[in-house]
Amino acid sequence: MSILDKVSKETLQSVKMVFPRKKTGDIISSYGTNAWNITVEHRMFLQTLREYYNNNNSKFNPDALPYGTITRTMFTLSSLIYQSCVGLYGEKRNILVIPNWKENEHDALYDVANTTPDYNSFNPTHNFTPDTILTSCLWPIWKRQVNGYHSITIALPNEYTLLEKVLVDYGFEHKIARQSKLYELGENTYSGFTVNKIPSHLEKFDVVQLIGHDRPEEGKTFKAEDIKDDFKRYCKDDFLLHDLWRPDFNLKDGLTKTWGDSWYRGIEGTPNEEAIQSLKEFKSYQQSMDWGFVLADNNDSDMSKIMEEGFCNANPYLMHSDSDISNSTMISARDRKAEIAIEKYGLDSSTNLKDLINNGQHHAGFGQMFREASRMAYERTKRQQFIPIF
Repeated sequence: MSILDKVSKETLQSVKMVFPRKKTGDIISSYGTNAWNITVEHRMFLQTLREYYNNNNSKFNPDALPYGTITRTMFTLSSLIYQSCVGLYGEKRNILVIPNWKENEHDALYDVANTTPDYNSFNPTHNFTPDTILTSCLWPIWKRQVNGYHSITIALPNEYTLLEKVLVDYGFEHKIARQSKLYELGENTYSGFTVNKIPSHLEKFDVVQLIGHDRPEEGKTFKAEDIKDDFKRYCKDDFLLHDLWRPDFNLKDGLTKTWGDSWYRGIEGTPNEEAIQSLKEFKSYQQSMDWGFVLADNNDSDMSKIMEEGFCNANPYLMHSDSDISNSTMISARDRKAEIAIEKYGLDSSTNLKDLINNGQHHAGFGQMFREASRMAYERTKRQQFIPIF
């Protein structure tokens, strides 16, 4: 069932949303839109995946799990990656993306092995694991959707894949280069790796972003400067290398565990302090927008309904902690809103949460719940600020 079956177009249009375009020092330029436009964009994304499923790869069913779990998660997480890139890269405009998308190694659009069979997002014991590589590769589509600042070139393999289908549908056909062979950490021109067919109108690159590349065997690492040597011919002298890699983890573990830097391996070097500081500043901006614009310029009940009936019903849980941020758990967003509503209305503590939810009174708890979730995300980000950007 679509969000359009639950929430009116007028309500969706009334909810204002803001996305970052560019970070210049401590100034963030932004793009204003509304929930209706984002809903339409998601429908377009879903249609692109359905076309590829029907015409090219019968394993990649975007509707294989209920409540739009697959595409809504991919769409949302790729947005978060886009926003982090805006924070990290600042005014470094020309980005070369080197994805490691091996379509023949994937049996679905999500990680089947680490997802509960017969997955149901409303079952608190179930786990869902997105395809981290494909999801990470999709962040450039948000540049197009919000008129972002960065100029992004994606180096794809020669064979046609879903990733190319998505990028072309989103207007990147003139921003595609080709890898002579799929890049592996430690590759260089002597092993036959080059980036070819770079569009001639482009300047040299400010950032090389590696996405999802296989890790070397345990105990082996590559020096960041050696990896940078593989790409320096395409780049400016002061270019950054960003290794966008994550281990496979289900969403609950990814949100609640304290990862520090122990999760990362593969490339060693000194992270670029300017980029790290820029991202910290950007995260502060994001929280100020959550607590300011998002709540001040929108109706709590409308926001609550939209999140519940469409934007977040694929993942209806949120991080929560009474005191120790490092020891958070996942709780039902609906139940938390109902608990807050009981306090807000001065109701008896024995009031049945389901009764409040069924009659819609729980929506009154949205504002406080949103502030709590925003604070959790912000505080955990500050504690886990290891970014492999060199």
